[in-house]
Amino acid sequence: MKTQIGNKIFFNVDEYNNYKKYLDILNLPFKTQKLLWYTKREYIPNNFGYYDKFEDDEKICISNSQYNVKIGDNSIYAHSTHKSGLTIYKNKKGNQKLKLWYGTNILNAIKTLKHFNFINNDIITNDFYTSSNQMYSETSQDFLLLCTKGALNQILNEKIISAIDLCNYYCKYSLKLKKDIVDKNEIKLFKILKTISKYRDKLYVLRNLLKISKDKSHAINHIYDTLETRESNSFDAFLSGNIYGEAINIYKAVDEKVNLDEITLTSLDNKRKIINKKLDIFLLWNKKTDINFFSKTIYDSEYDLPF
Repeated sequence: MKTQIGNKIFFNVDEYNNYKKYLDILNLPFKTQKLLWYTKREYIPNNFGYYDKFEDDEKICISNSQYNVKIGDNSIYAHSTHKSGLTIYKNKKGNQKLKLWYGTNILNAIKTLKHFNFINNDIITNDFYTSSNQMYSETSQDFLLLCTKGALNQILNEKIISAIDLCNYYCKYSLKLKKDIVDKNEIKLFKILKTISKYRDKLYVLRNLLKISKDKSHAINHIYDTLETRESNSFDAFLSGNIYGEAINIYKAVDEKVNLDEITLTSLDNKRKIINKKLDIFLLWNKKTDINFFSKTIYDSEYDLPF
């Protein structure tokens, strides 16, 4: 649903009706406004919002304004609570195509771009992907959290035209995977991201599992195989509180890499012992030297830690 009053554009029927009610009340005498405000509050909307669009030969500017309705000394009025917006430059390419205004987050930008048909909805909600005689049909799959500002620029530049393109871009620039690894494991990465793309915590865990892995392709295969063998493709085995989630901090602490299938309770216990020994040494050394972290003397060789 898209309606317009003057230069104000509405995509939500409630927002549209609230704005119309606000205009109607605004035209009443102040005494009537006060009567309705303090007695029949349902006649006065609490809030409303709308979009504005400006376009010339160089750019398209779209803003979204949100207001709360309040009463003053002489009239009710609309108090601005939030304003966001973006600019699309028609003749620019790459990361210069899109500019987000101050206070505009990625999800608001995506919502705006969807409303004005700058994003094909299939990119972030579903995809049909065929490879090696295999088809993945994804319906109502939410890939919103994979849309970084860089990805939005690539969508506007028509470099990303499908959900699989978006997943590949995310793997290269957010998961920091090399192109040959992404190309080799494209279907498996798509399957993994399809399973977890709605959840920030799961995306965070995936990124960190890859960081501690000796072999990124090996890690991708292990995660994929685990998802395939679990009911409803659950990613829970990798989350905090489980063995893999616990392994992330342990291997980061000792600054080591590991193959995911080598992580066991025994291997984690061994790493904890190493960590505890290093912490004991640090505490003894710290007590002995009365260390001051703002003093340059801690960088002298005589104060170096024994590991």
